[in-house]
Amino acid sequence: MKITKEQLKQIIREEIQKTTLNEVKTDVQKRLENLLKRVDKLKNQLGKTSSPAKKADVQGRLARALQRLSNLRKDLTAKK
Repeated sequence: MKITKEQLKQIIREEIQKTTLNEVKTDVQKRLENLLKRVDKLKNQLGKTSSPAKKADVQGRLARALQRLSNLRKDLTAKK
């Protein structure tokens, strides 16, 4: 069975698209995992901190991390 040039080009395009999608999924998964780890660390740090000034700082960082996590999840659901 011979494959024409056009069929070969189409196969290559499809493979590139699959690879790109897999790379994007992997990147997003890594970002989600890193954000979840960051949120856990900040929660632990908040529990250990007794200074009101430091607690406020940690709470601000935690709020920003949670907002990033929420935005990333919204982006994922919008793309599907």
